[in-house]
Amino acid sequence: MSESTIRRLRYTPLKDLVRGRISGRLDVKGTIEASRLPPQAKEVVRRVVKRTRLWLEEKVEVAEELIAHFADGIESGASVEALIEKFGNEWKAAKLIRRAKKRNRPLPWHVLRAVGWIVAVMLAVYAVLAARFLLGHPTPTVDYVEVLNRPKLAVGEEQRGWPIYRQAILGIGEREGWKAVNRLNQILDARPGGEHWGKVGPWLKEHERVIELTREGAQRPIVGFILGKGGSINDPEVYPGRAQLMSSNEGLVIGILLPHLSDLRLLASILATDARFAREQKDTTRVISDIEAMLKLSEQVHRDSGFLVVDLVALSLLEIGLQTTEAALLDAKLKLSDDDLQKLAHLLSRPKVAGDLLSFAGERMAVLDVIQRSYTDDGKGDGHLTMQGEKFLRWIGAVNGSGGNGYAGVLSDGFTWAARPALAEGRAGMARKYEQMMDIADANLRRPLRETDWRTYEKEKEASARDDQMERIRRPVLGLAASLANCQNRAELFLGHRDGIVVGIALELYRTRNGEYPKSLDALVPEYLPEVPADRISGNAVRYKLVEGKPLIYSVGADGDDDGGRLPAGKNGWIRAADWFVSKEKAVDGDWVLFPQVHEEDR
Repeated sequence: MSESTIRRLRYTPLKDLVRGRISGRLDVKGTIEASRLPPQAKEVVRRVVKRTRLWLEEKVEVAEELIAHFADGIESGASVEALIEKFGNEWKAAKLIRRAKKRNRPLPWHVLRAVGWIVAVMLAVYAVLAARFLLGHPTPTVDYVEVLNRPKLAVGEEQRGWPIYRQAILGIGEREGWKAVNRLNQILDARPGGEHWGKVGPWLKEHERVIELTREGAQRPIVGFILGKGGSINDPEVYPGRAQLMSSNEGLVIGILLPHLSDLRLLASILATDARFAREQKDTTRVISDIEAMLKLSEQVHRDSGFLVVDLVALSLLEIGLQTTEAALLDAKLKLSDDDLQKLAHLLSRPKVAGDLLSFAGERMAVLDVIQRSYTDDGKGDGHLTMQGEKFLRWIGAVNGSGGNGYAGVLSDGFTWAARPALAEGRAGMARKYEQMMDIADANLRRPLRETDWRTYEKEKEASARDDQMERIRRPVLGLAASLANCQNRAELFLGHRDGIVVGIALELYRTRNGEYPKSLDALVPEYLPEVPADRISGNAVRYKLVEGKPLIYSVGADGDDDGGRLPAGKNGWIRAADWFVSKEKAVDGDWVLFPQVHEEDR
């Protein structure tokens, strides 16, 4: 095959080859050389065509047009030099020709070109965002641990309960390890007539100082446990080695250790055991002292911190005190005076709504602390997520892998990492959204559960659930938002039980003064009760009846109808009857008994 044939084949369009033709019509250089123009004109045409940077077919068209232009000029008698001079600036001409040819290209090309530009711009923007994501650094400015400690440090050490509780805790002796826990449980779980009841009296006598110190500590306004590595946990005698566990988490709110909570609960259980033993001894003064200490200890713990976990422990201490109070009230052998009953009623009546028992302030601080450790700070409350922040969020469990296995999981996680720089919401928006959610939660705590609407909060929280990958990418910190409705539910369960006991105390005061129980609760107002407590579920007054001469206080329960104080069938029926989140149609049949709830074997 000759060289000329190879060249023609090289410059032949595919559609010509399909038709069996070797046209060589895309040979721009050959087209120019084949013209009869003078060398100077050919060179101008060659340079202009090259500078257009068009497709080969378009270059051939431009070459043919320029050849025709110069040929017509020469034929009319003009010199080549004059024609070249008149042609003007070659760069400008090539630019104008290129623009005109591109304008005449087919529509699909224009569409693809526009898409290409869009993609290029997006890639450029992403590159900037990715660089910002990779190179940015969080700049924490608020020491939230110090903020949490501030109210405690404002109280003098002589007014704090912790120095006294510390002595009580040390007085218990060994309290960790399987053997020590088992020994303590034998004492604290013992009931009159039980296998280990005989050990209770000697143990309480041996630890009498522990009980005295606990009662003394409960008289202080706050617990005063200072948070953080340099705080109360830095006590080798009480918590050996615990402070070192916080070395990598110093200053991090969610890294705070709270070992004192289990110890305070242990002290409350010891008080409950002491009260149980004192009832057997018919020692009313000792029983009342123990109950008062338990209830005040709970109030202390609640005031000591805004953390929800701390408040839940405080609530559990209140429940221990409530159960102990009810057991004392139901104990026919224990003669409670009117003063005793009034004192118990006063101690129990303080909380009115869940907001008096729970606080989400610590949760707010914990999440805001996470945000400041994950985002940059522009000095105006805004900033962007950083790679360091992304790693931190994964480390604390705010965001996780996709959960998929194999290649699908790897690809999904890779997408999350790649999309985060472009899609993650800014610091201000993230904080604002979380604060809005918590404002809803706080507002709910100030109302009875029957009047709240947790759907808005839960809707926002569910949007950040594990199965909504895009929302997790946009707002990764919202993965820390907790399910809070159940916490208010627990507080309402306590308040309902408390209402029943307070009414029971009022009924007992009425009986001691009048020789019999009243026919209705209205007779208790206003001398014994400021008002009849509202049914926590229905909003109407709680129900009352006498069963075998003893008062029974109850709520109509989730089904909304009065079943005469009959519990739903099955285990834990009273809990199933107290359900604020179920429709009347789906609720169990039966009532929620408020008083008495403590059975003989639990006393």
